[in-house]
Amino acid sequence: MTKKQKRAEILLAQEKLKTEFLANATHELRTPLAIMKGNIDLALLEKGNSKSITDTLSAVNTEIKILSETLKDLALLTSTPKNTENVLELTDVDVSNLLTKTAKRLETVANEKNIKIKIKKERGLMVSGDEKYLEKLFLNLIKNAITYGKDNGNILTKEYKDKNTVIVDVTDDGIGISEEDLPKIFERFFRADRAHSSYQNHSGLGLAIAKWVAEIHGGSIKVKSTPGEGSTFTVTLPRLKD
Repeated sequence: MTKKQKRAEILLAQEKLKTEFLANATHELRTPLAIMKGNIDLALLEKGNSKSITDTLSAVNTEIKILSETLKDLALLTSTPKNTENVLELTDVDVSNLLTKTAKRLETVANEKNIKIKIKKERGLMVSGDEKYLEKLFLNLIKNAITYGKDNGNILTKEYKDKNTVIVDVTDDGIGISEEDLPKIFERFFRADRAHSSYQNHSGLGLAIAKWVAEIHGGSIKVKSTPGEGSTFTVTLPRLKD
């Protein structure tokens, strides 16, 4: 294959990815809009019913929040590396404190399924990073573990160091991910198999965002999973030396 043919092949592959991304993004944005329209149409049919109007406004408000979050996530995922460097505000981040704060934010969500979030801490592990983005990374991983975890289950978040890195494992005992879907789990909008697709409130962007944040901080993320037994997501970040 000549250099010209190889470049043409790369450009075709990039164009295909761009087309698929736009199609998925369009679908993702259309869903909350369709729900809002459906609720408004129903309220218009029941004129004078104040409860119906209140319920409609509440439902529309929820969808607007989802739409807003999706647009913000899309903006992140379509940013170039040059643009993202300008938005990161680097500080010294205590990983233990950050995980504790993040788990606390999700306690109410976990309680709905009677899931317990446990944190195995190693004090003094520091990274240089943007705390709001790192919090978004761990928030998405723990929220994902809650979403696909079993009722009355457990989530274990463990942090430790290895040479020059800080490692965080987020483990659940939920439905797991099939071997076929594992390589695609971090793709934008990807939802693994029918069992995962049944969770309608999942945008399919959470894990893509987690991967983006890890990589923009010079780290990585990987997953191990057994269907029916659960999954472990492992984040590795450069450690800030003492």
